[in-house]
Amino acid sequence: MKPYKQLTYEQRCQIEALKKSGFSQADIAAAIGLTQSTVTRELKRNIGLRGYRHKQVQTKTDERRRQARKAIKMTADVITVVESKLQEKWSPEQVSAMSAFTCMSGSKNGWGATSIPTFAGRARNNRSVAMGKRHAGK
Repeated sequence: MKPYKQLTYEQRCQIEALKKSGFSQADIAAAIGLTQSTVTRELKRNIGLRGYRHKQVQTKTDERRRQARKAIKMTADVITVVESKLQEKWSPEQVSAMSAFTCMSGSKNGWGATSIPTFAGRARNNRSVAMGKRHAGK
């Protein structure tokens, strides 16, 4: 399976021109080198009252990309704080709650309430991070 790639502006221009010329969706897909389902989805998603207009579609696409949620990355500072709290025997849930409580979730420093338990769980399994265990015999 090919990796997913978004349509380019040029491909949208070609779709509009071929659609206005009366080509079928299968013919458009073959001419541009896309799958028929991609062309069908593009037309279904972006046909307005005046038909498929590539400039309008590209503007809407750019706006959707701009508005999309960006992945929050764990910064070095956040990792240091999480590791220190884990060494103090905090649970991943406590670390996450602390980040949410201090209003750091989604801020510039990279705190993400959903990413911390995942990171903290992985960190607990790493001997360099979690030297001591909560229950001595286990």
